[in-house]
Amino acid sequence: MNYAHSTQIDRQICALFGTLREEGILDSTIVMFTSGHGESMGSHGIWAKQNFYEASANVPMILMGAKGDARVQAGASDDRLVCLADVMPTLLDLAGIEIPDTVTGQSLPAAPRSHLYGDLGEGQLSSRMIHDRRHKLVYYAAGNRTQLFDLSEDPNELFDLSGNSSQAGQVEQWQSRLLGALYGSDRDWVTDGRLAGLPNRRYRHAPNRGLGMKRGDQWPVPPVNPNWLMNFFPETPEDT
Repeated sequence: MNYAHSTQIDRQICALFGTLREEGILDSTIVMFTSGHGESMGSHGIWAKQNFYEASANVPMILMGAKGDARVQAGASDDRLVCLADVMPTLLDLAGIEIPDTVTGQSLPAAPRSHLYGDLGEGQLSSRMIHDRRHKLVYYAAGNRTQLFDLSEDPNELFDLSGNSSQAGQVEQWQSRLLGALYGSDRDWVTDGRLAGLPNRRYRHAPNRGLGMKRGDQWPVPPVNPNWLMNFFPETPEDT
């Protein structure tokens, strides 16, 4: 199925560029190709997305500027940290349009950021991330669980350094960065200046009757019970 998806994307991109060329506007058009998420495809025993492992979170962002724009060099590559919040300011900047002060992302032609903060989900399903290209800290509020990976030495994220006593200082440093990025109700996870998280909950397997919310022919999609994911969790905290 994923090979078919890739083939479909290739065909549609070809049609798009062909139309731009035929309309005579290709040289004045800015194109950005990116994705909202990757596909875990069994990495870490996980399918689909909704996690901060590289297979899910590290997606392409390919940029083509207008012809002659020296800020976007053909064939150049850059390993800076980017996120979807950077899409709008990048396109506005390349189009010569002022970026509003309220925008939290940054234009890609600007200087690279030192680290990136990411958040996913709320409540018991929350996970948060701090990433500086080499190290990545992932935090799960349920159970107050932290993972730390050195992506230069461990690109597949197989060795969690958070339980290594020799890395205790590194873990504390990264947790401090995370604390500085938390906002809103996430601050309720903090007690006496340290992460305390939420009570842990035991995973309870349940049949995937909806095949991961696969869509039928209806559009817009009929409303889904927002608590459907909680079928995987019991009502009481895990006994310790």
